[in-house]
Amino acid sequence: MAIFGNELETKLKIKINEFNRKIKNSFEFIRQDIDEMQKSINAMKNYLKKREKQEDYAKKQDNKIRTEFRKDVDEFNQKIKQLRLALEKVNEINKNIVVKSDLARIEDQAKSNFKEDIKSFKNDMVDFRFGLSELTKRTSALEKDFSKLKEKSNREKKNFFGFFTKGNQVGDNNP
Repeated sequence: MAIFGNELETKLKIKINEFNRKIKNSFEFIRQDIDEMQKSINAMKNYLKKREKQEDYAKKQDNKIRTEFRKDVDEFNQKIKQLRLALEKVNEINKNIVVKSDLARIEDQAKSNFKEDIKSFKNDMVDFRFGLSELTKRTSALEKDFSKLKEKSNREKKNFFGFFTKGNQVGDNNP
């Protein structure tokens, strides 16, 4: 039985050696895999650190941009408010200008109406003077006619009364 024991022992030793070799190889492969994994992990850590730094930098830049954008928006809003105020002032000035131009137009119209009234008054004065001179002529003509009639009447009275009293004239107080 020793033959079988030897053979079995050698086979067992071979198997154990083969198993040991496989275990050594496995441990070596495991160590190599662990080293490769460690390298991958380190590379991933470095990548993640770089990525985190990039993200932090991007966040900082984004925050700066947002802050600047907010400032720009605030400035824009202030300028819009200033423009609205300026537009209100311009509209107010425009209304004043319209009022002033309306006043100037009304003043010009009043002046032209006044000039027309003065011309009309002058024409009326000329017509009035002409009418007055005509009336004066008629009045003087009527006064002449009246004085002629009065003289004629006085003569007739004188003749009539002179018929009764001779030598007495009308208006004499001598009896």
